[in-house]
Amino acid sequence: MKRLILIFIQSFLLANMYACMLSNTPQEIINLYSQVCFNKFVPTEVINTLIVAGPVIGSVFGALIVPKLTKYLGLKNTIINCCIICFIINIITLIPVHWGYLFAMRIIIGIFSYSTTSVAPGWLDQFANSSKKHRSILNATFEIFVSIGVLINNALLHFTQKLPRRWWFLLGYAIFISGSCILTTILIKEKTKFHYNRSNESQVLIQHRKSYKLSDGAASVSIVNAILIGISVEITGITRTLSMFFGNYGLTIITSLERLVLSGLGSYLNIKFIRKPLLITGLFICAAGNAVMCISYELKEKSGIKIAQIIAIILLLIGFEMGPAPQQYILAAEAFPSKYHVALSSLMFSSAAITQIFVYGLYRLLPKQSQILDMVFACITMWLGILLVGHLPETFQVSQREIEKEVMGEYFV
Repeated sequence: MKRLILIFIQSFLLANMYACMLSNTPQEIINLYSQVCFNKFVPTEVINTLIVAGPVIGSVFGALIVPKLTKYLGLKNTIINCCIICFIINIITLIPVHWGYLFAMRIIIGIFSYSTTSVAPGWLDQFANSSKKHRSILNATFEIFVSIGVLINNALLHFTQKLPRRWWFLLGYAIFISGSCILTTILIKEKTKFHYNRSNESQVLIQHRKSYKLSDGAASVSIVNAILIGISVEITGITRTLSMFFGNYGLTIITSLERLVLSGLGSYLNIKFIRKPLLITGLFICAAGNAVMCISYELKEKSGIKIAQIIAIILLLIGFEMGPAPQQYILAAEAFPSKYHVALSSLMFSSAAITQIFVYGLYRLLPKQSQILDMVFACITMWLGILLVGHLPETFQVSQREIEKEVMGEYFV
């Protein structure tokens, strides 16, 4: 029981590291930073966009390099080293030098914070693999912990909003989280020392596997699944919607609370019910949200526009937290062959990061075409939902051996 509690604490800390990367340098903090910076600057829209996008840019590189890191260091040591780098970078970011310096630090944080996120689901999954119940709870609650981290960061933002000298509060929380991650990761003892394996069961599977390469036909399904899952998380436009419609910190806190409640409900559903129907339902609800947002542009009354946008945002939040949000971590831990788990989960997360940059960039570059973009992304979201349901293995109350058998097909012995 003590070991299980430690694993859930570790999951909370790793999720909060990711949440800090997402939310601890909003535009309000950049404004405060500019007031105390050694080389003062005016935070233009270009500067704000670059700094906010820094972690996302870094996350693409992080997801791409993590397979090499785990190959040479192993899963546990990769997490420890990435946490140490994040701890150090967060500390030196406290020195307010220049906006370019802050931008560079945010990219580095994105690289190594996202690396831990890519590794975390599979690494933590090995400790609960003997219990289907614990496994489902551990993987499904990761999104709840991310939502809690976002809420904490937004609450800290509320207290630092009018105190320029306290802009570092959010970084202080990130330093505490990354430091705690180092300690808890060291305390957790792994069952095996295999780099890619998530459990003793996975090791047995590998010993009974024929030659199985990512170039094989059966493996190509896993590659396609990894890419489609990653795209489906961000093609919904959820990141763009929340960032563009909730610039005020008060509204951001309210949205964070809503996200926390909905993530709790979504995680509960994914623990109790078959997941593929939940995924397609969530994606279709997100598509409906984008369609309502598209309709809002046709309304003439301001009150009608606001009501339509609120309905659209609520639908996006409900759909996102029911399907793609919790299932990205569940599927990263459970849906891929053990031998190539890190490579495929990294491909999934990097696909999500690239899609996020692409979607956000399109809305920024083509603000007058937002209505068309909303409808296009609504159609793509529904199409992805249908494709994923047809290709993904069902992981609800299914053992790793059964998942491997379905995924590997003729290569499974």
